[in-house]
Amino acid sequence: MLSNRLADPANAKFKSIRGRNPTFRTSVMDVAGAYDALVLIGIRRTIQDFEETFVVPGDSDSEIQTVQMALSVIEDVLERLKAKMDRTVESKQAQATASCAGAD
Repeated sequence: MLSNRLADPANAKFKSIRGRNPTFRTSVMDVAGAYDALVLIGIRRTIQDFEETFVVPGDSDSEIQTVQMALSVIEDVLERLKAKMDRTVESKQAQATASCAGAD
């Protein structure tokens, strides 16, 4: 959502997202603290055509800079979480291998 807005800020399609969008709902809104993070980034919750809508900032240089920084932080956190998960999986695989070797 944020990367699309930054890639094409003039495209109206990327300026907002419907709150009932299933992908947005499950990957963002159902995550604890996600709404607070959206507010900090500057995303506004509004009602458009009787529907909950989230409007992504990016019309001014300062808004674009805020979205860029937020996206950078999010990508960094996701990278760290992935690395941690990979280490956990590797550790469990090593333990399973050691258990199998010890059972022989």
